[in-house]
Amino acid sequence: MSTTFEKIKEIETEMARTQKNKATAYHLGTLKAKLAKLKRELLTPSKSGGGPGEGFDVAGTGVARVGFIGFPSVGKSTLMSKMTGTFSEVSEVEFTTLTTVPGVLQYKGAKIQILDLPGIIEGAKDGKGRGRQVIAVARTCSLIFIVLDVLKPLTHKAVIERELEGVGIRMNKEPPNIVFRKKDKGGINMTNTVPLTHLDKDVVRSILNEYKIASADIAFRCDATADDLIDVIEGNRVYIPAVYVLNKIDQISIEELDLIYKIPHAVPISAHHEWNFDELLEKMWEYLNLVRIYTKPKGQLPDYSSPVVLKQDHTTIAEFCNSIHKGILREFSHALVWGASAKHNPQKVGKDHVLLDEDVVSIQDSERPQSIADSAEYSDQEEEEPALRYKRLGGNVHALFEKDTASTLIAAERFLVLGTHWGNVIIIDFEGNEVKKWRAHSTSVNSVSVDIDNEYVASAGDDGRVVVHGLYTDDVTIVNYSRPVKAVALDPYYSRKASRRFVSGGFAGQLIMYEKKWFGKSDSILFTSTGPIQTIKWQENLIAWACDEGVQIYNTDRGARISQIARPEGSPRPDLYLCRLHWKDDRTLLIGWANFVQMVMLKERLQHREQQSSPALGLVGGEGDSGPLLYAEVSVIFRTDFIVCGLALHRDSFLVFTYGDHEMIESMAAENGGQVPKEERQHRARNAPPPELRMINWNIEEVSSDVLPLEGFQLLQPNDYGLAYCAARAQSTSKPPDSDSSTKTSEADAWFILSPKQLVSVRPRGLADHVQWLTERDEYQQALEAIEEAYRGEGQWAMCRDQIKEAEYQSIGQTYAQMLMDSGSSAEAAAICARVLPRTNTPEATEAWESWIFAFAETSSLQEIAPFIPTDSMQLSSTVYEMVLAFLLTSDVAEFKRLIFTWPASLFNAYSVVLAIEDQYQKSTTDKQSLKEIMAFLYDRLNQPSKSLRCHLELYTPDILGRVCRENLFDAVRDKAELVLQYDDHTLGLLDSNHSDVPLQTRCQAEGVQLLTDNADAIPSSSVVKQLVNSPEHLHVYLHTLLAKDPHLGAPFADLQVELYAEYNPERLLNFLRISTYYSFEKALEICEERGLVPEMVFILGRMGDNHRALMLIIDQLRDVPRAIEFAKEQNDPELWNDLVMYSRDKPEFIIGLLELGGTHTNPTKVIQNIPPELNIPGIRRALTNVLHDYHLQVELCTDCNHVLDGDCKLLSDGLRRLQHQGMEVESDQVCLVCQLPLENMPEGSSNVLAFWCGHIYHDKCILHPDVQRKTQINSLGNSDSTDDLLKRSQRLVRSPAEQRRMLMQAKLDRTMMIRQYNPTCPVCVEYDQKKMQQTRSGWSPSERKDREQSNESDNTEDLAELPPMQALTI
Repeated sequence: MSTTFEKIKEIETEMARTQKNKATAYHLGTLKAKLAKLKRELLTPSKSGGGPGEGFDVAGTGVARVGFIGFPSVGKSTLMSKMTGTFSEVSEVEFTTLTTVPGVLQYKGAKIQILDLPGIIEGAKDGKGRGRQVIAVARTCSLIFIVLDVLKPLTHKAVIERELEGVGIRMNKEPPNIVFRKKDKGGINMTNTVPLTHLDKDVVRSILNEYKIASADIAFRCDATADDLIDVIEGNRVYIPAVYVLNKIDQISIEELDLIYKIPHAVPISAHHEWNFDELLEKMWEYLNLVRIYTKPKGQLPDYSSPVVLKQDHTTIAEFCNSIHKGILREFSHALVWGASAKHNPQKVGKDHVLLDEDVVSIQDSERPQSIADSAEYSDQEEEEPALRYKRLGGNVHALFEKDTASTLIAAERFLVLGTHWGNVIIIDFEGNEVKKWRAHSTSVNSVSVDIDNEYVASAGDDGRVVVHGLYTDDVTIVNYSRPVKAVALDPYYSRKASRRFVSGGFAGQLIMYEKKWFGKSDSILFTSTGPIQTIKWQENLIAWACDEGVQIYNTDRGARISQIARPEGSPRPDLYLCRLHWKDDRTLLIGWANFVQMVMLKERLQHREQQSSPALGLVGGEGDSGPLLYAEVSVIFRTDFIVCGLALHRDSFLVFTYGDHEMIESMAAENGGQVPKEERQHRARNAPPPELRMINWNIEEVSSDVLPLEGFQLLQPNDYGLAYCAARAQSTSKPPDSDSSTKTSEADAWFILSPKQLVSVRPRGLADHVQWLTERDEYQQALEAIEEAYRGEGQWAMCRDQIKEAEYQSIGQTYAQMLMDSGSSAEAAAICARVLPRTNTPEATEAWESWIFAFAETSSLQEIAPFIPTDSMQLSSTVYEMVLAFLLTSDVAEFKRLIFTWPASLFNAYSVVLAIEDQYQKSTTDKQSLKEIMAFLYDRLNQPSKSLRCHLELYTPDILGRVCRENLFDAVRDKAELVLQYDDHTLGLLDSNHSDVPLQTRCQAEGVQLLTDNADAIPSSSVVKQLVNSPEHLHVYLHTLLAKDPHLGAPFADLQVELYAEYNPERLLNFLRISTYYSFEKALEICEERGLVPEMVFILGRMGDNHRALMLIIDQLRDVPRAIEFAKEQNDPELWNDLVMYSRDKPEFIIGLLELGGTHTNPTKVIQNIPPELNIPGIRRALTNVLHDYHLQVELCTDCNHVLDGDCKLLSDGLRRLQHQGMEVESDQVCLVCQLPLENMPEGSSNVLAFWCGHIYHDKCILHPDVQRKTQINSLGNSDSTDDLLKRSQRLVRSPAEQRRMLMQAKLDRTMMIRQYNPTCPVCVEYDQKKMQQTRSGWSPSERKDREQSNESDNTEDLAELPPMQALTI
């Protein structure tokens, strides 16, 4: 049986023999999986085997572990000894080191464990030379130093890489981004977020099959290979950074060294000579990804000697605390951070803040004051907002500092000018980006200067040269003074003047002015000092410089030195610390001498003023009798506890860049006297404190102090630092639109701090910084107020309002709102959201509003945000609005109502909302009135007038009935008669009072009942009656009003009306009975009998014909004599009068009544005859007298009437007679309208012509024709006469002329008899009348036709307005 090694060898041979392409990818994947399984068997220790071996296990110490791996005799032990000082035996014999030798390296304050491992040989992964134990230790390292012999690096490098790869060590690689999860079932589920160029599903399945994995989820998030997948499945791979240390470079040439540098991850060194150890250590620190964090106890300076070292991916405040002690977090309140990760110094941060290298941290516990005194003490310890903002310049300046260091800096209006120790002059912008660069000097640049137009840059160096370089031209001026030049200053107007002046000075102690004249160039010595000139500043026409004697000021216009400001007493030697000069303006100069600060004011001499006032006096320049025009006066001087590295003025304070503290100042005297040992001075030089930027007010009180842990500050001295000032640039900005003018604003002043390896910009804090400082301390309310005040153009931050964009303002507000929500102040959170959330119609704004509304919904506080939800300028999802309404419906009906009435209809689905309201209305015991008002409003929106009107009527909405009429909503109100009449009751105030107090007529005139009755065609009365059955009083009002409008409309309900009148208005029942003919007498009588309504019973009985019973009711029940007599008169029934007379014979009051009121209807004689003799009748005499008087009066009236009638009859008879005697005009051509023959042509049997008063004329035979008689409906003389008899009679009447003459008298008698008996009528007129009547009747309704017929029956004679035409009669 073959061993594992043999199997591995076979698979490797097979893989080497197989070509790599898509066709073989499946096979190669399987082979790789088998190979990985076999190698895992080798790596897994046997259970029966021994331990790892003596001398290979080493306890871990320090923050990281670095292991040395390499072939024997490559210098690992030598490197170990040189780096750590730990003894490791060194020999030229191979395998000198047989066990792991540990050591500790202190670097940048971090303890790093170094392991010198025994040398390995090829086949170590297979166990040769105890290679497995060595590699097992290497797997535990944070970093591997692969030490190679520079003479054969590539050969050894490939072998070692193969050995380490074979045991699962992946060097300088990141773990593949593959998510692999086994599962019990479901098959292989593979997904990828990037294209896979090395794998496909078949290869993946082949690899999984080899591992006998049938179900798994695999997610590829990188372009992985088969090896990457196998590594993930194996799960035992380690990913360790590695550095290839190429030792023994002292044995190769420079050319070979250049080739070696091209190897990736490689550092060439010489362990024996300790060459290039610095680069090796820097590379180690870079690959270990370590971060140093300095601690700062309360009230003390930071401890820079013992930093806390963390892994770069574990640098939060919480991890920092745990690395010190896990109990710190229990009392953690917040932390104060200074450094690169802080946006301002200090910054208040929480546990999740990520720290950067060399940050300073002060942990603040959660202690709080317990008393008033403690509170005062605690408030004193509260940090104040810093006044300045710091920022490390980025850009490509970092690349510059990797190979060079800065030596000097000056700030121009638009850029920075940087001088370096390699003699370069570099122009960079304010963000750190290189703009221009040139090599001006061969040694360090000591000073640079720029003219006021930013067109020329001058530089001075230790090579003795001054170089003036044009930025926009090729103009370059080089002046060589052959001695180191320490300072240079250009004429501010260098580019404008032809003289091209500049001044310089150095170790020669001479201040030399260079300028061009007519005859060439010249150098003028302006001043000679006993010591070097180190600093020069030129402002307008004044030059200030520092030398051993002090600070000198020279006036170039006058060509004279103004004054000398001597060095303060007690200041250190001028060659130790540079003098710092800064012109604030043309008359103010700031001087920093070591630990002294002076402010010098230049003033005009009194003599000069007198000369200006007296023009006759002349001006004398130079240092003659009159003296210089200006003189210097030290207005402020104070001593400090630090070294001044730069200074400037900021508003009403001094801005001083400082180094050291009072202890350093106290030691300076001793150090200058040689009392400090050399070792202590060297230790102090290697452990220098970080510089600070201090602000000191005019009272010489320190306002603020910011520690600046610049890179490598431990090794820097005061002269290595610098401070450059850039004045603010004025800009014209327009005011808000409501302003008519513009204002001048300026950018903030800027200062730039120089250190050899770093540039830091310093600016006054603006609105953005102020807001950030507040938000980091959870003062969000103040931050929002500051922003809003700035937006309004008010307050100290008005000029910085552009620093905070709208999005940032919204973000701050939302953060504050979230804090309020978390604390339970949802009302305040809602108000903040209303202030800060955008109201623009954009997806982002919509998403922001919706997310916040859902957040309020989660806390059941939607009522707080509801009033602020946007509805006009932007619209959210209808779901949001409906969710808010649904919440308020059950929690705050008043707010729900307000929103429904104010929100536009398009925001939500009114139908869904109204369904929810209906459901809530059924459940609610309160707020029903409000819910009904809302439903009415929504039904109007939904155009559902029926439901809307029901709600409005129930709510008694004013003018709702007027709206029904205006909008023709009668169909909607058809089934709401009861509500309409209740609305009338509400209008009349009858809901809470007695209805009997309001007259029926008033109720009938109400708006509602008038609407129902006026529109009976749209609102049928039958429907109304059905609805009002259960409300009889309302039904009575309706029917009474309907009766007044049209009695016929109420006909079907006459019986019901009788009952209602009897119940509610008995006094109106009798009138109804009189005018109505549609009720049932029997039912009406029954109703009246039940209620004892005697007059109504009398009337009904009279209508029924039971007059006797009616009369008895009047007599017995009413005992009303006049009414009984009146009833008898109305009936006009003799028997009724007899009954009344017989009933009245023994009743005196009735007898008197009959005699006085009977009139002509009764016979007084009969009444008197029936009176019993013994009956005593009071007033009988008077009654009889009246009867007699009436009788005589009646007789006289009858006589007079007869006379009048006789006269009228006589008058009318005379008129008729005269009319009948008149003739009728007959034309000769007139024809008979029956036969159509002329009247002269008598037909056979006709002898006469009949003429009617209508003008129509006929032959007598024609008019008696049977057809004509039938058409005119002429009856025969008797019912028994036939047609033949009629013809015979007519023939008998029509005689021949001979007979007519003989029988003339007989003929007249016969004609007269015919006219009387036959009564003929004009057939033409009869036909015309019939047609006209038929046309008229065709347009009549049945009821009208019936009334016309009754009218025609009562009036048979109707005058015709016109005569029929003369046309032939159709027979």
